[in-house]
Amino acid sequence: MDVKGRLQAGEVLERAQAMFERNLVWDILREAVNGPIVILERLDRHRLADKWVELPVTGVFEVHNGLITYWRDYFDAATILSQWPGR
Repeated sequence: MDVKGRLQAGEVLERAQAMFERNLVWDILREAVNGPIVILERLDRHRLADKWVELPVTGVFEVHNGLITYWRDYFDAATILSQWPGR
């Protein structure tokens, strides 16, 4: 998915929040910064119905003038799908 601009980013995040019943926790495990590049290792926790599912994610951000100008998330979809309700 290629998301550009503040409006598109907001729309994607709002849809994600609605999908996860507004129960989403991002635990930052490690961070590294090199100039404008920020790398975060995190554990995304999502509550789906009566169950929490966890997804290890690495996020890579480029920050310029205090704004995120590029955001990439890397994760294994099978990890979260294996925890999905009904599986």
